[in-house]
Amino acid sequence: MNALENAWGAASIRRDGATVGRMLSPDFTFVDADGKFRTKAQLIAAINNDTAQYVSGANTALSPRVHGGTVVITGVWTATVKTKSGTTETRYRWTDTWVKSPEEGWMCIAGQSGRIAK
Repeated sequence: MNALENAWGAASIRRDGATVGRMLSPDFTFVDADGKFRTKAQLIAAINNDTAQYVSGANTALSPRVHGGTVVITGVWTATVKTKSGTTETRYRWTDTWVKSPEEGWMCIAGQSGRIAK
């Protein structure tokens, strides 16, 4: 599961919504750090249209919990982004829920992310 989450993060930095989209179930739902609800299509569009200039991004503190064919995983995403005045680091704590299907393998069905205060 950690490898899937890390692949998601790397694809997001590359603005590769198609790769992320292949990991998401058709009815995927997401609540972002601002509390905004997003569908699969909306999240893919947000990734593709992201204007941030990433210096780096990585997941840490990954903690998967297996419940039969379902995995709930939490982690921390840390991104360093170029700004007009230098760089800034932001951190988000997130939770994703993955379900394994015989046809498609692991698919993320829901996610949530919240900004960690400095």
